[in-house]
Amino acid sequence: MKDATRLTDIHWVVLQEIHANLALLLTASFTRKFDEVVEVDINDVQKTAYADFITRLSNPSFSYQFLLKPTHGGVILNFSNSL
Repeated sequence: MKDATRLTDIHWVVLQEIHANLALLLTASFTRKFDEVVEVDINDVQKTAYADFITRLSNPSFSYQFLLKPTHGGVILNFSNSL
């Protein structure tokens, strides 16, 4: 029996595309909201332990955690102090 949590190469490509599209949408939304050019970058798309992820976040920064519909997957948005 295959491991149901294992991601294939196709899954990784789709995840990277989803993240890239989200970055474009956030760029447009923040630029409109702040009436200033805002850059949103995807730092990385990878499977990692939560503790390792948390230690890689910039410090100081502001993070917001929420569930993304319709998948109900967990999302963490991290804003660096430079904002």
